[in-house]
Amino acid sequence: MTAPTALAAHKLQMIIDQVDRLPTLPAVAAKVLTMAASEGANARDLSRIIEGDPSLTARILSLVNSARFGGSHAVSTIDRAVTLLGFETIRNSVLSLKVFDLMEDAAAAGDDAPGEAFDRISFWKHSLAVASASQMLAQYVRGTSDSEAFVAGLLHDLGKVALHCVLPRTYNQVAARVGEGQGSYIDLEGRILGLNHAVIGKRLLSGWDFPPALVNTAWLHHQVPDQIPQQTVGRPLVLLVHLADVLARQQKIGLGSPVWGNDEIRILTSALKLPPEALETVGKRLHQAVAD
Repeated sequence: MTAPTALAAHKLQMIIDQVDRLPTLPAVAAKVLTMAASEGANARDLSRIIEGDPSLTARILSLVNSARFGGSHAVSTIDRAVTLLGFETIRNSVLSLKVFDLMEDAAAAGDDAPGEAFDRISFWKHSLAVASASQMLAQYVRGTSDSEAFVAGLLHDLGKVALHCVLPRTYNQVAARVGEGQGSYIDLEGRILGLNHAVIGKRLLSGWDFPPALVNTAWLHHQVPDQIPQQTVGRPLVLLVHLADVLARQQKIGLGSPVWGNDEIRILTSALKLPPEALETVGKRLHQAVAD
């Protein structure tokens, strides 16, 4: 092994070691994930999990009593909140809040980075846009759950915020160059760091024992259909989230790489056998879905 190669390998291992030291998924989110994989789970089970976390209970009740969801009477119980917003909406909200909190806490514990080119608020807005687009597209893809699609879309770029947590200054350089049009995140990460957010996302979600389909989505969402073997677990979900990512970037919602041309959309639409109205639906509803 030559000296430069050994140095590069050492650098990569240092990055991975820092990522491995990020906090583990909170227990309440892990329980919700387990519930998502259980066919016998019900609204009452979800309510009991949420009620075991007083802070989360307060935030969910605040959500349901907001101007958009509230009525003439304030909602004071989680059971009622689940009834009004729906089992899947509450479950997705719990996962969103807990994963966001986890990564924000990790970022706050790190070094301050001057000149934040990587805007975490814009990052999460993009993640929500991809989650919403994935959920809408899922109704057109056989065998794909819209709830699973939402979570997969939400977490697809988690490796970006993880890299920003452990290497804030360097990752701001990546974000700044993306903003200047020098390339995409995936390309510039490889050139500057020697690895990319897809690899880190896979490692994080694997370490948290997420289902294989969600792990593969974080890992493979930048691959074209021909590069993903047919037997890959969750292959339709991977392609669906890839398409949702492109559509969200095309509409410039949040922080993402620029979109060059429409080839990706055409290839992914064909691979998923989507009808024309699928893209039309996302195009019309995406901004409002993110606001909701």
